[in-house]
Amino acid sequence: MNNKISVELDKEIKNCLIDFQKGCGPADFSHLLRKYILTYHNLLYRTIKDIENYFNNNELYCLFDILNNGIYCSDEYPKNYILYNIIDALNYEPVLFEKWSINKNVFIEKIESLSDFQAFSIIMIVYKFWRNPDLYKDDLSLLFKKRSKE
Repeated sequence: MNNKISVELDKEIKNCLIDFQKGCGPADFSHLLRKYILTYHNLLYRTIKDIENYFNNNELYCLFDILNNGIYCSDEYPKNYILYNIIDALNYEPVLFEKWSINKNVFIEKIESLSDFQAFSIIMIVYKFWRNPDLYKDDLSLLFKKRSKE
């Protein structure tokens, strides 16, 4: 079975691929794209592993509820994205903090102390949860593990 994916790369993606790769041109795009994706994936999971116990389960469930309909845009700082959504929830859905027994001040301080990549990793954890909530709802630790190779 052929697992190759053919993708048309726009100018912005091409520029990203060669930004840190001196002298690499179109012949190297496929290799660079693979390298960038694997690097991103490995870095993401190392970061996720580092923050695995940073939030308790109730805080994670609260984040799942708060960010369940959001779509993160890379033009925005990840930490700000989470904080804006928390502030909106405090203003429009304060019951979420009661539902999950969350101390909102401690919760906000935790978010504020994250690096942007750690905050981005949290957003990815939220996406992973909502992609298959039945798989993760009883064991949130699975969210912090790489999928086994197929």
